[in-house]
Amino acid sequence: MDRKVVVPGDLLSEDAKRFGEGTYVKDGRIYSLLYGLANYRDKINVIPLAGKYVPSSGIMLSAW
Repeated sequence: MDRKVVVPGDLLSEDAKRFGEGTYVKDGRIYSLLYGLANYRDKINVIPLAGKYVPSSGIMLSAW
């Protein structure tokens, strides 16, 4: 799979015909609209990363 992590405003392609969900076109280029995973298939989509990171206190990871 051709995927990479992107943030809003990242340039994804210069081929405006391939834009899909989670993207926008400006000056003939495709940019990311969301923070997520860019999927480069027939169309370029950005799959949003959803959810929150909730750290827990009292849990330590030790090095072996």
